[in-house]
Amino acid sequence: MRLTAAPERSRGYELFRTRECYPGEKIAHGHDFFEVILIWSGSLHYRVEGHTYHMTNGDILLIPPGDRHQTQQEPDSCERVILRIDRDFFRRFPPFGADPTGCFDTGGTCLRFDDEITMRIGELLDRCLRECGSQELGSAIMADSAMLQAMILIHRLHRKATQSERRSRSGSLVASVIEYINNHFSEELTLDGLAGRFFISKYHLSREFGRIVGVPLHRYITQKRLVVAKQMLSEGLPSSAVYQHCGFGDYSNFYRAFRGEYGVSPKRYVSSLRTETDAPPEEAQVFPQAPGGIREKKQRKKKGNTA
Repeated sequence: MRLTAAPERSRGYELFRTRECYPGEKIAHGHDFFEVILIWSGSLHYRVEGHTYHMTNGDILLIPPGDRHQTQQEPDSCERVILRIDRDFFRRFPPFGADPTGCFDTGGTCLRFDDEITMRIGELLDRCLRECGSQELGSAIMADSAMLQAMILIHRLHRKATQSERRSRSGSLVASVIEYINNHFSEELTLDGLAGRFFISKYHLSREFGRIVGVPLHRYITQKRLVVAKQMLSEGLPSSAVYQHCGFGDYSNFYRAFRGEYGVSPKRYVSSLRTETDAPPEEAQVFPQAPGGIREKKQRKKKGNTA
């Protein structure tokens, strides 16, 4: 069951709750938006940029744009709340007080807090859904306000979290290579060059990278560059500046890679952004109570205190 609060391009975010696996979710992929995943009930394993997170009730996973991720088990035993936020959404609210995207670390961040805090975040997202489905005065402002409050709360908790509250991530060689690629994608990157920089056999690097990340090294680099390029095009930058910034060398390489990944040329993609019309929001639905999930655990805790 998919519950959509608002189309991504009309409001800048999309919110739904589901037990289903959406197409391509079990294959390593990346997005050009921020993603917040809250485990409402059950458990699920996610792999983000080679890091594996074993998530359970109340865990929150933050995934930045471009990070390749995938589920590693059937998600039908897990109920999730998924929030997807377009980069432009935060630009509408400059007085945020800090970089609102600062909690989205490369490689993903998994946060765990007590049930009460997670319930507060869930209730804010619940309110966002209700307001998106309402025709009352100021409903759009109320929806955006609830979503922003949820993100501010997540941002505050991320900043205060101790190292033990943040799930540990492997400091492996592959993680170091990924970090280097993320910081130097504009430059020339080759298997030989990376192997030399990290003092390792190129055959070992290629084998380990493919095993942990799920795609060949050269494919990962291309997809990372394309995610950035797509975002730059959507912001109105010319193709000539985009392909140079993203390390494609020349336009023909950029054109072939972009068309091969997205099925359209860069020019056609930009044209589609200009002609795209906003769809009306779907009817929002309130989060039902999830058996065995966060809400039920909190109720049992209250009963125990009054006994």
